[in-house]
Amino acid sequence: MNIQTQPQSQELEQNFIRIIPHEKMKNATRKEIGQGTFGSVYKIAFENQNYALKICKLQANDAYVIQKFNQVFSEAETMQKFMLIQNSRIMPLKGISFEVDISRKSVNIGYWIPL
Repeated sequence: MNIQTQPQSQELEQNFIRIIPHEKMKNATRKEIGQGTFGSVYKIAFENQNYALKICKLQANDAYVIQKFNQVFSEAETMQKFMLIQNSRIMPLKGISFEVDISRKSVNIGYWIPL
């Protein structure tokens, strides 16, 4: 899941999508700022910076979750690559977090985007 870009110096530079510990999704500063069929969006403070955290809750069954993880990581990689190519400051992806509940009935996947 690494993305390579070619900066102006023509040297190859590697950029990685960061995996953020899932415990950080339950941060005490988390405030819901939106909700829809896609999931919930929260404003959250992490490492002295504010982020928008989009959490998608998935019902867990092994084949479905594996398919969704592949889809989520593929989308995140594409989003990160696009932002790097465009040298854009709009919605740069800071990282991804995920957790599986103890009964394995659901999975939460979080996208972290600086505000």
